[in-house]
Amino acid sequence: MSEALFAIFMVSCSHMLGVCRETTEPVELFESHQACQEQLYRSLDQTSARYEDSFPVAIGKCIELAPQMAVAEPDFKWFFKRDGGLVVEAVQPTEVQNAASDIQLALSSEDG
Repeated sequence: MSEALFAIFMVSCSHMLGVCRETTEPVELFESHQACQEQLYRSLDQTSARYEDSFPVAIGKCIELAPQMAVAEPDFKWFFKRDGGLVVEAVQPTEVQNAASDIQLALSSEDG
């Protein structure tokens, strides 16, 4: 079994992709890219139907996550390339980053 995990990232967009926003569904984790892809297609259909009146175009991608990112729901940095491709990067949530920094500062001050 691979140590990597995978998560679905989705945005909902207006018809002409002029306005897009992240969906609010909780991040679901998968142990394989294949399992993630299989659920992705179902999730895209459900999201398109859910936001049909305002953001009917759902776009998504399976993103590889480091195992430590499974502890807290990750944040995502995303954008569309000029060719329309979705680029997504999973990052540690801000509060997790801040907590790690606070711990490191406390440890550093104890050494000195």
